[in-house]
Amino acid sequence: MLDTIEPKLTCKEVLDSLILAFRKTCLEIFLKWDSKSIAIGSSSDAKKMSYHISTFGMRLKNNA
Repeated sequence: MLDTIEPKLTCKEVLDSLILAFRKTCLEIFLKWDSKSIAIGSSSDAKKMSYHISTFGMRLKNNA
């Protein structure tokens, strides 16, 4: 019936896809980005999972 959701990707596949997209975006914005500056946090329970991805290795010039 419609009361269950069958996941198509594993948690690891989701995380790997998010990290790859985040890295590609950071490198597109700032070519000198340090990929070692990525930080990943996660939390999950039976009903949801969430990933928090951030970086601190990027310095953009001020456009003002």
